[in-house]
Amino acid sequence: MRTLRAILAAALLLAAAAQLPEIFDFANADFQGLANEVDNELDWEALSTPTSSQGTGPSRDHTLGTIEGVYIYVEASCGVSDNDDSCADRCRQGRRAALRTPTFANGSVLSFSFWYHMHGVGPEVQAGVTCTNTSQFMGQTYVQAINHEGETQLLWFKQGDQGDSWQYSGPLYPQNDTVAIRFVHETGIHWASDAALDDISFYFADRPPSPTLVDAPTALLDGFVPPTEAPSYV
Repeated sequence: MRTLRAILAAALLLAAAAQLPEIFDFANADFQGLANEVDNELDWEALSTPTSSQGTGPSRDHTLGTIEGVYIYVEASCGVSDNDDSCADRCRQGRRAALRTPTFANGSVLSFSFWYHMHGVGPEVQAGVTCTNTSQFMGQTYVQAINHEGETQLLWFKQGDQGDSWQYSGPLYPQNDTVAIRFVHETGIHWASDAALDDISFYFADRPPSPTLVDAPTALLDGFVPPTEAPSYV
């Protein structure tokens, strides 16, 4: 027989799942329940303009592509001069910014997708300087699923410059015991290491995908069917 504590815990998880929105588009700089983790060295911030650093970050959000749109990003600046055109290591690599969803009920999220921007080449490269360590400028971004015991499953990983445009990733399929999703960016050796996210979309077990999901693949809108094989985690 289930204990009263277990019943209450399940009820709280279901209530949390009901509050998880289908789309995190960060309109009006609203994080909609997403939270920076307390032990972060850097935090995810909301922005509608280009980032303050040259040669990194998006110029506009993905949703609207205008000054009215908002995205979230990690500012990787570390206090060095933008006028230094050497290829020297400038920042401590691996400064971490982690963003976590609200808790949701086991199995309630079937899949999710998001748009990301990982562009970081620095003014040296833009000025024609040949740098041998540009692959280390951008750092790495990854996504984890978290279960109720705090164990993590790596769902997605990217490293280095991915081009100066918004890129789509998904759908990603967390395991059935997942209760939260974590988005992490770890900076590279350069201040040109601003990563960004926008239009994080969730697909739930208790309702069909919404036709308002931003740029969701047609197959998902027509009827989402989970894969029969485990996804690749790299």
